[in-house]
Amino acid sequence: MFLRVAVLAPVVLSLSGAASAQVKELAPGDYQCTAPAGDYHEQEIASLPVGKRVDVRFRALADAASADYPMQASIRFVTPSGKMDVQLGKANNEPTHLYLATWVTATHTSNVVDQYPLSEEWVQVGIEIDAAGIVHVTSRSKKATLNLGTTAPVQTYLHCHSGTFEVQVLRPQS
Repeated sequence: MFLRVAVLAPVVLSLSGAASAQVKELAPGDYQCTAPAGDYHEQEIASLPVGKRVDVRFRALADAASADYPMQASIRFVTPSGKMDVQLGKANNEPTHLYLATWVTATHTSNVVDQYPLSEEWVQVGIEIDAAGIVHVTSRSKKATLNLGTTAPVQTYLHCHSGTFEVQVLRPQS
């Protein structure tokens, strides 16, 4: 009787010059998120406080140009009922604007809140979670809501897809 033992060495694949998806914290609350076309990355960030408005500033720095995967950055909430986002990004067929929208993954429901010309200017968005688990989103004079259904447990992520953004989460003053 012979016993064969196979020893498997780990295989590491590397594509020369290929960018990897990542989120770097440049300073407390200031992030740069980068993802090549069709790729994404998310990093957990501190949960937003209930009952206090948090201003989030987004700035598009580069597009990983792809007709199939428009660039986007979002604050993603993961709740027992699924993933929900407050996102800023390009639409598939409209390359000259960034759209601020709410997104519910489970129902594939999107609600456009506002639009901005595509530029490297900052887009400021107010986000507040109330005691009933409703996220209130404010952009300039436009408003929308996103029903999380709960205030806890809510994991919060910075999610980035097919581009490079700088995102600042400006915590409320105590």
